[in-house]
Amino acid sequence: MRVVRQESGDVDVREASPLVIDTLAHLPEWIQSDDPRARQALLPEVYEDPDEEAQWRHYVAPELEHLFLSRAEIVRKDLGNLRPDGPFSFAFEIPAGHAKAWIAALQAGRVVLFHLHDLSAADLEFDLDHLEDDAKTLVLLRMEVLGALQHLLLEAGT
Repeated sequence: MRVVRQESGDVDVREASPLVIDTLAHLPEWIQSDDPRARQALLPEVYEDPDEEAQWRHYVAPELEHLFLSRAEIVRKDLGNLRPDGPFSFAFEIPAGHAKAWIAALQAGRVVLFHLHDLSAADLEFDLDHLEDDAKTLVLLRMEVLGALQHLLLEAGT
């Protein structure tokens, strides 16, 4: 996968494999998941005091929820311009004003996947040659895809 920043500030993501595209296509649904583990990952408890926590949930959590939902929609919309980019690869454009939303969505997706699949820090130190659980391998690869694109976007100066 390659990221090319245009003079306009738009970012072209090129040479994206089918796994990359499939992972990105699922990103909005992971961020928007109603699973309690996903909700807890994105909106964790912040205060020990129940009254302060209730106030935070009332005043702050809805705005954060709105931000996550809008980022998911931006990803979904931008993937609408997906195009072939050679055999078994694809490309799409991220408009200049969307790059920060993408970076945040990619991170949110990684956090949600970690919690939805009950992973541990030890799971993140994986060696592909020694993984025997195909489902866990796929989740870890998807997390790597999200992290790799996040890294490339940051390196591109978005």
